[in-house]
Amino acid sequence: MDKLTGAEFYTYILNVFKRTDKSTEVFEAITDMIMEMKLLFSFEDYKVEEYTQAIATIGDYKLSLPTNFQHLIGKIRCYDDNGVERILTKRTKETFDRLYPNPHASDVNTNVPQDFCIFSNQILLGDVPDSIDYYYEFSCSTEEGEEIVTGTTDVPFTDRYRKTLRQLVLGELYANLGYDEEAQKWKALGDQGLGAIMASETFNVDATESVDYQGV
Repeated sequence: MDKLTGAEFYTYILNVFKRTDKSTEVFEAITDMIMEMKLLFSFEDYKVEEYTQAIATIGDYKLSLPTNFQHLIGKIRCYDDNGVERILTKRTKETFDRLYPNPHASDVNTNVPQDFCIFSNQILLGDVPDSIDYYYEFSCSTEEGEEIVTGTTDVPFTDRYRKTLRQLVLGELYANLGYDEEAQKWKALGDQGLGAIMASETFNVDATESVDYQGV
C-alpha cells in the first residue's frame, strides 16, 4: 500500500470523526502524533546508516549532529587512516568534563579519541583528536519535522500503520476538545497498536548473537 496524501488521510479520519469544522485541529493532531511516534521509537523507515564525519582542524573536538537527528543507534566508531577501528565509549556530560576538563586549551593533550558525549546537538570527542585523518561513523534515526497539510504527498506511517495513527490522532483530537471518555478510548487503542508495531519492528531487527570468550 502506498502512503496516503494529506487529503486522503484527512478523509480517512473523518470516516470516524465526522466533523468537518475542525480541519485545522485535525491536521495539527496528525502532525503532533507523527512526531510523537518518532520520538517514542526508532522506526526502520527513518534510520540512517553509517553517518560519517571528520574534523576540519587539529584542536577541534566537536562533530555536529544532523539537523534531523533523533536517536543514536549503536556505537560511534573511529577509524584511522589505515582503517583501524576503535569503538568510542559513551559518557555523560559530567563524566566527560571530569575526564577532559579543558579541551579548549591551546596546549591540550591530543590523542586518538576513546570517549564521546552528546551535548548541545553535537558529539564531543575525548581525547581531542591528534589527526584530521580520523573519520567517525554512527547510525541514527531521523526526525522529519514536516507539517502535515492537505497537499502533503506522503503522510508518514500511512502505508502500513494508518489505523494506529488514526486512533492516536482521534485520541488527541477528542482530548483537545474536552471529550475525555472518547479521548481515553481512542488513545488506549492507539497505544495498543503502537505497542504491537514496536514489538514487531524490534523482533525484525533483533538477532541472537553468541558471546566469544577469550582466555580462561
